Amino acid sequence: MANVQEKGDYLQKKLMKLQDKYSFIGDVRGLGLMWTLELVNESKDRSAYRNFMQKYERTPVQLLAEHLLEENRVYVPGDKFGVWIVPPLVVTLEEIDWLVDQLDDSLKYFKHLIEN
Repeated sequence: MANVQEKGDYLQKKLMKLQDKYSFIGDVRGLGLMWTLELVNESKDRSAYRNFMQKYERTPVQLLAEHLLEENRVYVPGDKFGVWIVPPLVVTLEEIDWLVDQLDDSLKYFKHLIEN
């Protein structure tokens, strides 16, 4: 488990750098290798991109998750608050770097999506 904590700390630092880079990342929260990037609507009140009544509607968060899968071959579950980053416990530091690079690429897409 110490190995998981070390990798989780490494992933947290990488995700915090993304938060510094993108102002629409409202919060980075998690523990070990289970993390969530909260994506907030900057043009309103920094609220979630989807409310309870929009459960099955296409939202920017859903489009981000689809982009990650289709363009970057990374599956991340999305919910009303954002996306979950939950790599396997056997992930390497190099794989975390790759994962965060793919996430960064898709966050650029997300930024373009919400600005237009």
